[in-house]
Amino acid sequence: MLAGHPSYTVTAGSVRYRGQDLLELDPEQRARIGLFLGFQYPIEIPGVSNLEFLRVATNARRSELAKEDLDPFAFEDLVRERLEVVQMNPSFLERSVNEGFSGGREETQ
Repeated sequence: MLAGHPSYTVTAGSVRYRGQDLLELDPEQRARIGLFLGFQYPIEIPGVSNLEFLRVATNARRSELAKEDLDPFAFEDLVRERLEVVQMNPSFLERSVNEGFSGGREETQ
């Protein structure tokens, strides 16, 4: 309901987030202000790298905040800095979106 799923209908009241009534926004507008769904079993998107996906998503968010887009080089520098902070393997950036993601805990024996 909060992210705008069409199967849910609000019959009374309002839902305010950062000064806006979410019920007046379509799902894309809600995502642009930072509210969206993550999926338990995400599908892979072959041919679209995580780096490119993150850059496009970041620039869409920056546009909503009236900030300039980051060019591919500036964005990659920023992401690589952040990966170092969280000690994440940079090879993640080259993989296709959701490649190798299970969506949940996997058991190994």
